[in-house]
Amino acid sequence: MRPVYIPLIVLLLGAGVLGCGASASQNASSASAQSTAAVQRKSQQYRPTKDGDGDYDNGTDDLGFGYPATPRDVRDATALIRRYYAAVAADDGAIACSLTNSAVVKEIAQPEVRIKGGRILPRLSCPEALARNFRPIVKELAYKRDALVVLRVRVLDNTGLAILRFGTTVRDITLYREHGHWKIQSMLDTSLG
Repeated sequence: MRPVYIPLIVLLLGAGVLGCGASASQNASSASAQSTAAVQRKSQQYRPTKDGDGDYDNGTDDLGFGYPATPRDVRDATALIRRYYAAVAADDGAIACSLTNSAVVKEIAQPEVRIKGGRILPRLSCPEALARNFRPIVKELAYKRDALVVLRVRVLDNTGLAILRFGTTVRDITLYREHGHWKIQSMLDTSLG
């Protein structure tokens, strides 16, 4: 039972016990007035706030994903996420790429690009592409590395979802089990939900 309803129930039961000697109509009107006042007080005290994805579920959308991870999966995923954030904060694209799912690494590496005038820009490797993308936000990544707390990990087949906290912000990041080891599936954490 939700704690919000307990004071209301106690109030209603107390009103019924105290009013035993009074007439039925007095009891009904008294209890009705008291319960209305209690509900109004509670509604004034409780003001739900929107969570990171704009609804009121306190960021629990992703908590229904899969199943709770085993202790070993939690340890492995936590170690992976910490190493990954340390690598991107240190601008070490080679390590960050080695911790990333191989399909994502292929996607990250940019192919040759033709621009106006027929000039061809060379293909970027995964470390070069990560450095180019993460360099503008390296301070934010350093903060995240230092503030990172892995709250929980959920698993469905070979996909994992880690719920992370950075200070007061709760986010998630997707993982993928590749050849028996967890790898980063999404390059950055996203809003929970």
